[in-house]
Amino acid sequence: MKKILAAQMEQGSVGISCGLEYTPGSYATNDEIVELCKVVASYDGLFAIHMRNEDDRVEESVAEAIDIAKRSGARLQISHLKAQNAANWYKAPALLRLIEGAEAQGVDIAFDRYPYTAFSTGMSSFIPLDKRDGTKDEIIARLKDSQVSQQIGEYAMSRIKRLGGPVNVVVTSCSNDHNRQFIGKSLEECCKMTGKDPWPFIRDLLIEERVSVSIIGFAMTEENASMFLSHRLGMPASDGSVYSPEGALGQTMPHPRSYGTFPRFLGKYCRDEKLMELSKAVQKCSSFPASRLRLKGRGSLIPGYFADIVVFDPETIIDTATYAQPHQFAAGINDVLVNGVHTVSNGMALESRGGILLV
Repeated sequence: MKKILAAQMEQGSVGISCGLEYTPGSYATNDEIVELCKVVASYDGLFAIHMRNEDDRVEESVAEAIDIAKRSGARLQISHLKAQNAANWYKAPALLRLIEGAEAQGVDIAFDRYPYTAFSTGMSSFIPLDKRDGTKDEIIARLKDSQVSQQIGEYAMSRIKRLGGPVNVVVTSCSNDHNRQFIGKSLEECCKMTGKDPWPFIRDLLIEERVSVSIIGFAMTEENASMFLSHRLGMPASDGSVYSPEGALGQTMPHPRSYGTFPRFLGKYCRDEKLMELSKAVQKCSSFPASRLRLKGRGSLIPGYFADIVVFDPETIIDTATYAQPHQFAAGINDVLVNGVHTVSNGMALESRGGILLV
């Protein structure tokens, strides 16, 4: 693995990332990750981590990420920092103290956060890790086994309870036509529609959809989002995916962050809530992340740099995508240039394409 990673770094990769809350990343030991991060560190690369836990054990998970960075020497980027579920909201200041303490000890560390109070993940996250192992067929077999299913159900319902109940979980994607009626509905609404209790509904839907169901969970606070986004080591990031209002990509109900992250950050948090000066907000969206990724010639308006430019109106820029209607482009963005190619004019997308691989 170290040889493969070194070869990729030689070819221009900026680092490695891992999702320790999901299989198969959850099976990686710290020692294994440290050895890989030592390779990354030798190239001045970045280690980006989706932590093992973002709720009840979030402090331990931040400490784990910091320990990996200390032992390996890799630069650390904590992805979408959060303290999830009401019982953990008070932990946000402690997380920042851990991060600031690591920086004081010489760790090159920063973090990002999306400007929303809901997360997005797979419904399979309601299955404990030891029951999530193996192929989809093996997972489905466990869901169909009455005894094992009961154990999974107890775990799932404990997680849903900590989220605040079925009303705070919304189904956002299904592939089977007869299940599309549930898209955009909360678990509470789905249960009323089917006459099922939450776990039987979840179990049956996971079986029918072969474990591939996406959800949104409302589990965070605006206060913490503001705290993280305004911190000098924090920056906005969508944690989203690529969508289009048309075609197959427009048939789901994704998290609005995929359309609205940066306009929301600039409009709501910078302009309306006055968390920071506009110049600082722009820096958090441009030169700061570019420096973290070591992108040469990008992130600033400097002669000789690549012309990646967004022309927006600071008085009107805002997200328009919502949880109910996510496929909506932002307001207040007039023009966009990508590598000097005009791709958006007067708020309308053009046919021209200027994107290239960044590695």
